[in-house]
Amino acid sequence: MRVKRRLADDGTKPTAVWAVRRGVGILSPVMSIGWFIAALFIAFFGSLFLPAIVLLILPGRKGTMRTRREVVHDGIDVAQTCELYAKRLEHDRFEVDRSAAPTMLKARRGRLRDSFGSDEPITHDMKPTGVEIHLAPEGRSVVVTADAWLNDFVFHDSGEGRQMDLLLQRLTAADMTKDPSPIVPTHSYHSLVSMAGGVIACAGPLLVRAIPLLRQPLDRARGLMLGLAIGGMFIAFAEAKAALGAIEEKPGLVTGKPIAWIGIVLGVIGLLSGIVVTLLFYT
Repeated sequence: MRVKRRLADDGTKPTAVWAVRRGVGILSPVMSIGWFIAALFIAFFGSLFLPAIVLLILPGRKGTMRTRREVVHDGIDVAQTCELYAKRLEHDRFEVDRSAAPTMLKARRGRLRDSFGSDEPITHDMKPTGVEIHLAPEGRSVVVTADAWLNDFVFHDSGEGRQMDLLLQRLTAADMTKDPSPIVPTHSYHSLVSMAGGVIACAGPLLVRAIPLLRQPLDRARGLMLGLAIGGMFIAFAEAKAALGAIEEKPGLVTGKPIAWIGIVLGVIGLLSGIVVTLLFYT
């Protein structure tokens, strides 16, 4: 390292000190390994949580998607109606609690398995669901009030509310032996994570360069830039692969292919831009 001192205009004392580094490449040991690893973690967790935060901020229905439907059955008593709904729920693989029968039924269905043999809730119909049914006699009729909800918190309604509507419609009116269970197309969260990884890969190195606190010292800036670019690119590719696999397995039921490809493109651009910025300013 060679250190140069610049003198003041009157030549009396130094006013600034800087260093000229020689022989330092982008993969040099001078790069802080600790900051590089920290940037990888930032890229990983940022990619996972950034889509959820954005979805939570966007306007729209959120929560458990609790939905209610009320119907009236004529010419049947409360006990018969209660047993009818209990059998309908059991047909769709709900566990039914008859402890308050015949005026109320409670039912729950755990997370279902998909065709991969996994219990990951790829489509809305596979998510854990609860149902509560209240039955009240009214003259020679029975009024049935049915509520259905997801046992998960939904950050943004992407079809879960519609799934609950169709579930109650099937429960109260469908022919269970002939009509198939409703499935609302599901947007793959993997594709959103992939795009978030690509965004981090692209924006991360530029933010490090733009923020004075991060761009100095050089070894920290170099570690952060390459860590965000490489980590974001890896997440973009891995999550896009998972999304495309699910879409191929369930065409029409799982969506998000364009978003997954955007994530891949952004990941490549981010990696290349990170390397270029590091070469231009930190070598």
